[in-house]
Amino acid sequence: MGERAERNARLLREGYEAFGSGDLAKVQEMFSPDLVWHTPDRHGRLGGDHKGWDEVAEFFMKTMEYSEGTFRIEILDILASDDQAAGYVHVTANARGRILDEYPVHLFRYDDDGVVQEVTQYHLNADGPNAFWAA
Repeated sequence: MGERAERNARLLREGYEAFGSGDLAKVQEMFSPDLVWHTPDRHGRLGGDHKGWDEVAEFFMKTMEYSEGTFRIEILDILASDDQAAGYVHVTANARGRILDEYPVHLFRYDDDGVVQEVTQYHLNADGPNAFWAA
């Protein structure tokens, strides 16, 4: 693995750890102000594109609100290249009489300086997230 790929893998791991500890200030530092976070439309009321830090931060806050603070991410694997890194993760939540238990892949695209420009979420089972995040 090259130097940039190693950097991207490290940055992704640090980002997940910061999110898990509630350190959104550190997460914000990792993202471009023009970041776009793509969430599948079949992701209930959280689906769609979130553009810029304000919208992404709101997406994160709603994730915690709708999961009643139970949303958790466990890193299973990180794959990285010079321009991208992918996190294979286990996400869980338990709220409103519903359970979320799934294994998505988050693909992060970095610029030359290691700043995240774009994130795309891929779900292996779209029905689970849609049912959990539905109103």
